[in-house]
Amino acid sequence: MDSQTGLEVMLTISPEVYAQVQQVAAKEDRKLDEFLQALIVEGLDNHLSTRQIFEAIARSYQGRLQQEGKLGQTREEVLRDLRELREQVANELYPN
Repeated sequence: MDSQTGLEVMLTISPEVYAQVQQVAAKEDRKLDEFLQALIVEGLDNHLSTRQIFEAIARSYQGRLQQEGKLGQTREEVLRDLRELREQVANELYPN
């Protein structure tokens, strides 16, 4: 196939998923192969968007940790700080 018509790809999916894809494609009055292509494109777009969001959150969090001088903390130190914060919040919300 040339680059204008695309590539042919073979994949294995469960009969249940295939039946579901067939049903949705039929409801939308679309050809199965066109519907599958659209699903892949939409799924990839969503995956990339989600990944970009998480990467932006990670950069923001890393910036905050750097400002607080905590960027080099170990996992144990981070967990300890979170436990202390949780106890502090619980004590404020539910004093003895």
